[in-house]
Amino acid sequence: MQRNSVKNIPYIIAYSSGLILILLAAVFYRQPLLSVFFVLLTAMIPLSIFILRYSIRYLSFDISTDMARYVLPCTINVRLKVKNPLLFPLLNCQLNYSFENMYYPCERINELSFAMEGRCDKTVTIPVVVTKAGMFVLKCDGIFLTDMLHFVTIKIVFDKNLRSPVFPEETRISVPKLSSGLQDEEETVWTDEGNMTSDIRQFREYRAGDRIRDIHWKLTAFRDEIIVKEYEKGKEFYHVLCPILDTDRLQDTVTTFYALCRYILNLGMIAKCMINDPDNGEYGLFPLIDEDDLEEIMLRLFKIPVYQIPDKTDRIHAGSVTDESRLVCIHGKDITVPSV
Repeated sequence: MQRNSVKNIPYIIAYSSGLILILLAAVFYRQPLLSVFFVLLTAMIPLSIFILRYSIRYLSFDISTDMARYVLPCTINVRLKVKNPLLFPLLNCQLNYSFENMYYPCERINELSFAMEGRCDKTVTIPVVVTKAGMFVLKCDGIFLTDMLHFVTIKIVFDKNLRSPVFPEETRISVPKLSSGLQDEEETVWTDEGNMTSDIRQFREYRAGDRIRDIHWKLTAFRDEIIVKEYEKGKEFYHVLCPILDTDRLQDTVTTFYALCRYILNLGMIAKCMINDPDNGEYGLFPLIDEDDLEEIMLRLFKIPVYQIPDKTDRIHAGSVTDESRLVCIHGKDITVPSV
């Protein structure tokens, strides 16, 4: 028996006891009105259950958040939209859900009770105050509807899950001196392979998707078509930003890493971020070029399981650093550049 059905037991006992008392009074005192009253109350039971089962076929539910992404400090407003096109009200409705930060798993089930009046189309808002950065996941465990007399509870499958990233607020950090080799020159670009190059392989006609900065204006002026520069695959010195996620300094690490990435973007510097791939569990390097890259990197970071340091950290990261790169470790509020 489900937990929500167990809640109906006191109501069933109380209603049944009332019926028995009315029946006894009708029999011993020979009151016709009590007999009619008993019949009406008894008929209410199947009628209440019928209204519930009939209404379920026409109900609709949807759940969403008011924003796609959030920045601390914030309140996530979860909106449950319910629609009941029928005249019959359903006053005993309950949504079971869990709301957790993926960094801090929580199995606690929350309950939201609400009513659906006849011909209603309304939104129920659940405000959730958030104080820590990460990927927040809302999991719905179903909607439970109970008839007016609390005799039957029916569960509607509603397993929609929502994910809302919460980014740390921007803070000022102390950044160690980074090599000037990170500076992006005007004619230095990222190749499709994720490397840097300034060597031109050939000149060719413009294709859809080519950048304006790659247009060779002098050649274009002498021809009737637009000519662009195509670059060779090359290498350029860059820094590898590596956030070390442990349980003790997790939020400080995320905040400092985010601030450092924004600092690098604002200076037009070249860097890659070492982020765990949630699909296969392996570490990969992801270029940090613009705001879109930073958002994608943070979304990946929010999905990484927290681990205990520092025993395996050096071994994990050593294989991804080459002669053309320098490792930058972010742990808590500390930013360190290990000597090679």
